[in-house]
Amino acid sequence: MINLIFMIDLLKKRDKLEKIPCATLLVRIRKAALSDDGRRSLSIKEFEEKDWIKKGLFEPRPSYSQAVYNTQFIQLTEPESGLFVSRKARVDQNVEELIYLIDKNLVKFTLNWKSNT
Repeated sequence: MINLIFMIDLLKKRDKLEKIPCATLLVRIRKAALSDDGRRSLSIKEFEEKDWIKKGLFEPRPSYSQAVYNTQFIQLTEPESGLFVSRKARVDQNVEELIYLIDKNLVKFTLNWKSNT
């Protein structure tokens, strides 16, 4: 069972928590896996990882294509909305090419910095 006092306290403090731009936190709440007699919760410490799914201790996350994620309550700030627009317009680049460009600019920066000190 969810600790309601904890949840209420967390909801009261949510405006004071640090915000991460363009990030959301997905929390999945499900009933705890129980022993055969139903009297105690099972723990991942009791079983090998390969048995967690079978015992109900772990449930793989659904893929986004399954359309099970509800994002209707996400409240974007104006800068976040701008970041999404900017990202959508950006052309994807090859990772190797990006690493090369970053490395090249770091070398230039280091040489300039050394010559100015």
